[in-house]
Amino acid sequence: VDALLQRGEILLRQNKIGEAQTDLRLVLHYRSDSADAHYLLAGTYRASAQTLQERQEVSETLRLDRTKLGARIELAQNFLVSHIPQSALDILNQAPQEAQESPAFIAERNWVLLALGDIPALTKGIKDGLAHGKTGDLLLQSGLLKLKLKDFNGARSSFEEAIQLNPENTRALNALGASYAMQQQVPVALRKLREHAARWPRSSVVQQFVGESLLSNGEAENARPY
Repeated sequence: VDALLQRGEILLRQNKIGEAQTDLRLVLHYRSDSADAHYLLAGTYRASAQTLQERQEVSETLRLDRTKLGARIELAQNFLVSHIPQSALDILNQAPQEAQESPAFIAERNWVLLALGDIPALTKGIKDGLAHGKTGDLLLQSGLLKLKLKDFNGARSSFEEAIQLNPENTRALNALGASYAMQQQVPVALRKLREHAARWPRSSVVQQFVGESLLSNGEAENARPY
């Protein structure tokens, strides 16, 4: 059974979803209380965009082992993608206290608070997270919070700092562009994106993102080099 479990994990990493599911279901036939098997099976459903099946398996994982922080975060993400942020928050609030102090947990909870529009709790969450150190997620969250508060310059500073940490952070690039668009400054946003692409000519991620952004804003001719 352990060998089947290990092979199922390897097959999942290789994106051989059907074969992985066959092995993992066989593991659960013999060992229905295997939290690891349920968790890996959830991963196969996530890879194939089967949201409800993923939710069922991750929920079972947590029923069997409530200490699995990765499973709890993934279940919260599942609810968030399904536009059920209150359920996501409830799941996170049920985590052991020591887990709630981890940077990964704080960042995930902030996404949920942002979706709920709970500004005071989000403000505290970002502050608590940044006390552990700056990450792309926390800086992006800080920028999005500032956008909600109409602090456009402050938001851009946060987005640009996130981009400095990771030039291929397309979420931060998108948010930076949106901050200009919100003030009817789309040409400025596109200029900023072109400048970023020029700084990272060998990044296929950056080049593709900038090209698609230009194309979607009616600049087909300028998008061709990307």
